[in-house]
Amino acid sequence: MMELYIVRHGQSEANLNGTYSGWAHVPLTAQGIADAARAGELLKGIEFAKVYSSDLKRAMQTCETALPGAVYETDPLLREISTGILTGTYHKDALLKYGDAHKRCTESRDYSRYGGESHQMHCARVAKFMKKLEENPVEGNVAIFCHDGTTKAILNYVLGVDMHPYRVRTDNGAVSIVCFDKGAWYLKRWNVV
Repeated sequence: MMELYIVRHGQSEANLNGTYSGWAHVPLTAQGIADAARAGELLKGIEFAKVYSSDLKRAMQTCETALPGAVYETDPLLREISTGILTGTYHKDALLKYGDAHKRCTESRDYSRYGGESHQMHCARVAKFMKKLEENPVEGNVAIFCHDGTTKAILNYVLGVDMHPYRVRTDNGAVSIVCFDKGAWYLKRWNVV
């Protein structure tokens, strides 16, 4: 059996400032470091056969804080949804500039008109990572450090649904656990803080 411990990164500067982070290398805030340390407490005593992280700074910082000294592999498939040219823009400024069309894009999590990804594109990318795990399952525990949208895309994959990302919550530094056993996925715990 393979158990995935999925950790959303701690609070980032973009979370704090209300900007689109997308694929930018945004660092954690002091609160974000505390969130990551709290996740580390939740993971304390668990042996990991493999550790993965998104290749974006906020996820790697969370990994390094939660599991000091752990050897981890980065994978761009675990990145947050791409927000294209909106990256670095304040949410309120984008709404003022693009109006109702932007509001609809944000509500549907479809940034393709800005050179980014749609929710479906993001889920398809994350599904590639999950299929790689299925093809070469690890016996034991696997830690994954990633993002809000990526955590929810993993949930969609595990449950076999296309749930809108705003229907569920993931807190900064939260740990969710899914398992792969006998060729099937199941959800064990969600959003533990």
